[in-house]
Amino acid sequence: ISASQKPRAYQDTAIRKVVENITKGKKTTLLTMATGTGKTYTAFQIVWKLVKSKTIHRVLFLCDRIILRDDAHDRDFAPFGEARCKIEGGTFNQNRNIYFSTYQTLFANDLYKKIRPEFFDLIIIDECHRSRFGDWGVILEHFNDAKHLGMTATPKREDNIDVYQYFGEQVFEYSLGQAIEDGYLVPYKIY
Repeated sequence: ISASQKPRAYQDTAIRKVVENITKGKKTTLLTMATGTGKTYTAFQIVWKLVKSKTIHRVLFLCDRIILRDDAHDRDFAPFGEARCKIEGGTFNQNRNIYFSTYQTLFANDLYKKIRPEFFDLIIIDECHRSRFGDWGVILEHFNDAKHLGMTATPKREDNIDVYQYFGEQVFEYSLGQAIEDGYLVPYKIY
């Protein structure tokens, strides 16, 4: 992320809609954007605006893969500098503002229980369609005082209806078809 990078028009719309939803006091927010359209960068912009306006102070970026955690920490959220912290197990550094973890890390040895339930103001659940439910749902239940922002690239279908039951209807959707039509993604071919 460079300082000169500006959000695209659809990202601006997504950022505005999510920030509005959160500042109105909504407990859950759902953002649906096609793979490759910059969900994590959009999440960074949302957090940047909310932190700089002092609306929120501590954020947890929660995902189910180490590469997603590391990409968010090392690349998209890099402008936060020393305010960032990866939770990698063992001890928990309480002197940061933006945390990054996998469900697996927080779930192992009940690490999440060692963090006060009210510690985070916002939890960003990356790929929420595949990681919100099952055993790991107890982590979000533990941090129920926080606002929950679910991000997914998967549109509403019969097999992910539980995501919509938890988060409600999405505040913004940028589909694969729209991204292709707008020239941000290229059409795919199935071989």
